[in-house]
Amino acid sequence: MRINITEDNLINDPPDFDSDARFTILDKYEAYFRNTIYNSRKFTWDGRPIAPGGENVGAGNPNANYYGTKIPDISGSPRVSDRKPSVVYPMARMIVNRFVSLLFGEHRFPRFHWTTDPNTEEWFAEYLTEIYLKENIMEAATNGGAMGSSVLGFKILKDRIQVETFNSKWVTPIWEDFHAGIMEAFRFMYPYVQNVYNEEKEKFELKWFLYRRVITKMQDIVFEPQELIKTDNGEYKLKNKAEKPIVDKKNSSTHNLGFVPAIFLQNIPRYDQIDGDPSPEGGYELFDSINEQLSAIQYALHGNLDPTLVIALDPEEAAKLGYKPGQDIQLGSRGKGLVVGANGSVKFLEMEGEALRIAIEFVEKLREKALEVCQCVIADPVRISGNAQSAAAIVKLFEYMLAKADILRCQYGERGMKPFIVMIARALEKYPKLVTPLKHVDENGEVAEIKPNLGFSKKDLQVVWPDYFEPMMADIFQAAEAASMARAQKPVTTVERAVKFLAQFLKDPNPLQTIRELKQEEKETIAREEKNAQVKLNYAAKGE
Repeated sequence: MRINITEDNLINDPPDFDSDARFTILDKYEAYFRNTIYNSRKFTWDGRPIAPGGENVGAGNPNANYYGTKIPDISGSPRVSDRKPSVVYPMARMIVNRFVSLLFGEHRFPRFHWTTDPNTEEWFAEYLTEIYLKENIMEAATNGGAMGSSVLGFKILKDRIQVETFNSKWVTPIWEDFHAGIMEAFRFMYPYVQNVYNEEKEKFELKWFLYRRVITKMQDIVFEPQELIKTDNGEYKLKNKAEKPIVDKKNSSTHNLGFVPAIFLQNIPRYDQIDGDPSPEGGYELFDSINEQLSAIQYALHGNLDPTLVIALDPEEAAKLGYKPGQDIQLGSRGKGLVVGANGSVKFLEMEGEALRIAIEFVEKLREKALEVCQCVIADPVRISGNAQSAAAIVKLFEYMLAKADILRCQYGERGMKPFIVMIARALEKYPKLVTPLKHVDENGEVAEIKPNLGFSKKDLQVVWPDYFEPMMADIFQAAEAASMARAQKPVTTVERAVKFLAQFLKDPNPLQTIRELKQEEKETIAREEKNAQVKLNYAAKGE
């Protein structure tokens, strides 16, 4: 297969993830989201070294002195910044998932309105469901919320279009229009592990490989896997540095679209760098503090469950027994005790509950501040049910979060799905065999076919977002009453507008079908009334 591409560096450059500053930043953001941010730390929270493979180092472990610390002597405790927290609160993931749910959760996915052709609108409403646009844009928004950016694309198969999402930390873009998110070409490249059978050893072994794919305006090129070596430091290197990538002809294709079938999406927009800001931006240091405080609290509680026995003896009596104040003594299976010089008493050395209470309150304050910085609201259900009597009241509770959600709606709606749908239309124009007519029952009760008009542009398409929160019964009643009054006696609106207005309250998945059914019912009603009137006239003519 011939490769028509001028950006040779996308193909021939070997992987260099570790020295790539952009990759390092995005990888850190994703690690907070995946709760793996502390995996590289060298010590457990109680100060035990962790071997390169991840296991805790014990006295009998051959890696016991890997970090230069003697086992079990850990008197030289490591710094907090070197310890892996024993409790990791998934704050970043909570914030990202909360915003994604607010954008695309149940009954929150937008409706797309074509100002030029209702048939096109109805056809695409069905088609976008078939190609799983909602599922993929939710994945893109999750990646974008976690790392600051994501890539939404599609590829042409023999019988359909397949929408796909790319993790942007593995994407290297070449821009055609950076501010519009339009790429000249991009490379998608990542390491993966796979079981490979070793015939000499007669067993399966885990080996690392490099997946490499380059998408241009004319081609979608997949390359054969190249074997990697993963170093002890977690770096990935080509096993054969001189090996050139070979095209996988079976999985590569030439789409000839004239544009890259993908769009680069920033989460919170930034124009001074490739990627936008992730949803938890500004809260990462607070997340670290929360995890460290929770780990310290847990460590203190565990210590309290197994307290140190304090034996108070008179100094002279202790000296006769050979003990000194502050010395540990062994108590057999019950562990250690601590001899102190006093007037002879025995007690357990325990942490006071007041200190723990203050620590827990401090963690709650840190959590509140982290949510405030990230503009995320996680409301108390009791407070909502007790105070919010309408959707408008709930909006007041969440208005700080909604200000950020409005920005995300613009990014993933106007700058994301809208141009993406136009791209799909251009692809369907190129491959008309992928367009299947949609059948429905028309106003006359006959089966008709709907075909889309694919020659539309972005200005002909509107993204119509529903309300953030479902209306309560009082809201639905008021809306229905308002629509009825607008249609009664001297109508001030059309049936179409009234139905589309109520659709967001009644969760109508297909307002255009509802309009056709209403018009059909109206025709049938008029026909019945005319028939009844004619019957009455016939009776009157006969003098009955």
